[in-house]
Amino acid sequence: GITSLGDNYPNPFNLETTIPFTIGEKAKVDLSIYDVLGQRLATLVNSIKEAGTYEIVWDGSDNRQEKLKPGIYFCRLVAGNKVLVKTMEVID
Repeated sequence: GITSLGDNYPNPFNLETTIPFTIGEKAKVDLSIYDVLGQRLATLVNSIKEAGTYEIVWDGSDNRQEKLKPGIYFCRLVAGNKVLVKTMEVID
């Protein structure tokens, strides 16, 4: 099994976006959104996941439930010893 992080769609987005990812083997999974300064803004998944394919729908809000400003953000998937990053854009 291969662990992968797909491109979110739609991208850019303003209301919500779907983030697909695949976990190759059972692992602790951390899927989080970061700004360009590397600050964690939103934690979308932080749990043990079985191997499989998942889709997370994110509404563009941070951990305080505030909408993020338009701009470039990074989605980072950490699963076991694998770290994958994708760029996403929030628009008005």
